[in-house]
Amino acid sequence: NLNTAEPPNGNGTDGNDTDGDDAYGADTAIADTGGNDEDGAVTCSDDETLDVSLRSLTGHVLDCHTFEGVITLGMCVVIIRAALLTKFGPKSLLPDAALKNKVLRILDYLCHVISNPPYKTSEPSETDSLLIWTHVFSLITEDIALLSGEKMLEASKILRREQSREFGGLTEAGRKVDLSLCYAGIELSNIEFKRAGITPRDINMQSRKNIRLGQCIQQSHQTIGLTDLSLLLADISGYVCVFYNIVEFEGVWAVGRATMDFAHLPTTEGALIGFMNDSSLAQIFAYFDILAEKGKKAKRAKERHDVQLAKQGVGQAVGSAQPIAPPPKSKTLTNNVIFTPTKKRT
Repeated sequence: NLNTAEPPNGNGTDGNDTDGDDAYGADTAIADTGGNDEDGAVTCSDDETLDVSLRSLTGHVLDCHTFEGVITLGMCVVIIRAALLTKFGPKSLLPDAALKNKVLRILDYLCHVISNPPYKTSEPSETDSLLIWTHVFSLITEDIALLSGEKMLEASKILRREQSREFGGLTEAGRKVDLSLCYAGIELSNIEFKRAGITPRDINMQSRKNIRLGQCIQQSHQTIGLTDLSLLLADISGYVCVFYNIVEFEGVWAVGRATMDFAHLPTTEGALIGFMNDSSLAQIFAYFDILAEKGKKAKRAKERHDVQLAKQGVGQAVGSAQPIAPPPKSKTLTNNVIFTPTKKRT
């Protein structure tokens, strides 16, 4: 389930600047997130930390009436992130601080996109949407490879070959996908993109295609011996994303939405305010956390599968080898290699 808990009441901050070192409440946004134990260590969960971090920025920038546009928010984000890196160092961030750093980088990028959209005043295309989503994904994940550019889904080639053997005359090439997500070369999920404003019929066609591709990925996971065959997929129309999963229910594989709400990326100032108060970013973080955990399991399963294949290959080679007859005995004595006589012995 990618849903997060309801946000806390209020703006998530106490309004105090403990060190008095910045006017934007940077220290409060960094330190006062969640409950602390006796040693001062952060004890809240990742989802709670993420939610409080976003609402802290909202409290300092929006509720304090300092929000004068996206540029102002971008400047505030830069200041808070600089304070964060100064406090912890860029290479020694604790998990809580590393999460905040990712959130701030994403907000900084979104502010830049909103203030200076790459597509200017024209309607964003499918490629425009893919580039922005992929960049946000790259700021979140460090373990999942994002393969775009209409690459072939390797898992779909297996099903295509089976269809070719059964029906004949069909291509054995894999299906092209918009964005394939892999861990250590293992395909884990797929995301299909469409431009904003498409018809419901096109959205349904996109979903059905993605489900078929998900079945191919499931089959590849079953081949390597992965026991958990549930799958998370996503469809994106413009800047609205829906996550859904394929799970087994009483012996039948069913497809359903994984979240109660849709995730979105903001492209306007008003949408940015809503983005900072809803669960969109938390859903995306949870999606990649689940993929990373499943990727580790799939990697171990594939390593065991590779060992079994290697053993089978050696066994087949040994089993199919023909026995080698010993050479016939020589009827003559060979020359002495140490003291060679002047005449050959017979």
